Amino acid sequence: MEPIKKINGEIFKKLIINGCQNLFANKDEVDDLNVFPVPDGDTGSNMHMTINGGAKAINDSNELSIGLIAKQASRSMTLSARGNSGVILSQFFKGVSLELEGKDEVDVKGFSKAFIHGYQHAYTVVKKPVEGTILTVMRESATAADNALTSESSLQDYFKVLITEARESTKRTPELLEVLKEANVVDSGAQGYVYIIEGMAKALDGQILEYVNSSTNGTSLPSVDHPDFNADTRLEFGYCTEFILQLMNYKVDVKNFDLDIINKFLEANGNSIVSFKDDDVVKVHVHTFTPGVILNEMQKYGEFVTVKVENMSVQNSDLKDDRKVVGNAKPKKHQKYAIVAVSSGEGISEVFTQYGADVIVSGGQTMNPSTESFIEAFDSLDADNIFVFPNNSNIIMAAKQAAENYNKSKIYVINSKTIAECYTALAMLDYSADDPTAIADYFEEQISYVVSGQVTYSIRDSKINGVEIKKGDYIGILNKDIVTSQKTKVDALMEMLKADEDIEDRETLVIMFGKDVTDEEKKEALDRISSTYPQMEVGSFDGKQDVYSFIIAL
Repeated sequence: MEPIKKINGEIFKKLIINGCQNLFANKDEVDDLNVFPVPDGDTGSNMHMTINGGAKAINDSNELSIGLIAKQASRSMTLSARGNSGVILSQFFKGVSLELEGKDEVDVKGFSKAFIHGYQHAYTVVKKPVEGTILTVMRESATAADNALTSESSLQDYFKVLITEARESTKRTPELLEVLKEANVVDSGAQGYVYIIEGMAKALDGQILEYVNSSTNGTSLPSVDHPDFNADTRLEFGYCTEFILQLMNYKVDVKNFDLDIINKFLEANGNSIVSFKDDDVVKVHVHTFTPGVILNEMQKYGEFVTVKVENMSVQNSDLKDDRKVVGNAKPKKHQKYAIVAVSSGEGISEVFTQYGADVIVSGGQTMNPSTESFIEAFDSLDADNIFVFPNNSNIIMAAKQAAENYNKSKIYVINSKTIAECYTALAMLDYSADDPTAIADYFEEQISYVVSGQVTYSIRDSKINGVEIKKGDYIGILNKDIVTSQKTKVDALMEMLKADEDIEDRETLVIMFGKDVTDEEKKEALDRISSTYPQMEVGSFDGKQDVYSFIIAL
């Protein structure tokens, strides 16, 4: 292709979509770059779902302004962001967007400046940036490519340097992070970023990868074979209606448009309302029996970018979609305090609800909820103060990003990193302090007392923390450390408990059984724990979680 010296919205759109598709083609490899050899790698999937949100938003756009295309893509990535690497990626493109704002096109130096601003902005969202991660690769590659520019440089020249340095920087990540060196892997987020910019470079070389919105598995229409919904059926649940509305200056005062105008109409004609305004665009989710009435009304304010209407009597899948939340179809009741908790199993969700969680967001390892998932959860409540339990270190950033983008309630994100920590905090639920900050501090105090344990299986041979691990073995993880590898899951559980230096002084143990645990294994585990540690009060329930055979709270 001809050397490109000017970059407009059309070119930038091709770069993002091709980068998205190249990551999609390699996301399984990125998922497998997991420090721990366990089946919970999800970095590639998280990053792809994040950038795919942006690609989907601009795929049908004919916009030629690079500033507007960047803005459309970045705000959709923010809502779609999953996992720490996904949040960082979304904020990288947010920084790029801010630098390109108001511009129809830029030269190569201007494009390079946007990437510099991208990595700088990404650093600001991480409380304690760690070198040897995607942040390092973004910084080193963008800096090297910028330094190499001359007055004759084309965009192709820029990307050659950008990719070369990104690859080399990724190779160096194990030198900066001992945990990567020991596991003999490079940083997964860094490798995901390399695949994105490699895909962008392919677009410049004319290698356009076909964009398929993988969230629909490449299909355009759902099946029409629904035997439970026929000519004699009465519509029971109405329609799940979602749309993105571009506010139009010739219809309303876009800059000063009040979202409450739309919300009042939605409340009069539906329920389970989630609405979100970002600058001149409104995103809406509503359950209604009259979608046509709502759509007609919305056109008074703008025009639709996307519309989706699904019959919920046919769909009946609220719990299968990770963006849906348990309990969001209930009428809103005003509360002073409410709790949103992430859960990875049906049984765990039931217990969390019994213990006081108002809304459950489905997610966990291999299935991190997005920023938008949390916003929907917040909006399904009517509460002055909402406490959020992410229950996974890879979900906390998305929860905090959602909190920053929500202003209808005061959001307190509790730094819970495990299901066990949340279980303990909810078991000790106490609102008597009647001060949200004090309650949040109390939750943080409760989770600090918890020792968390997990048992899962190994997907490859490895050596971590001096523990020799064979593929297929069961691994015991105590807090964040692999402490044992055994041939059976119950042996792994017992050896994991033994690794706790204070196990003889522990008073309580709660064990959550995964889907793969048989009744015989449950009995064996409880009998061996009781006989080995008679001082402990032992409780158990079927968590029905995937991946982890046992989750324990000590």
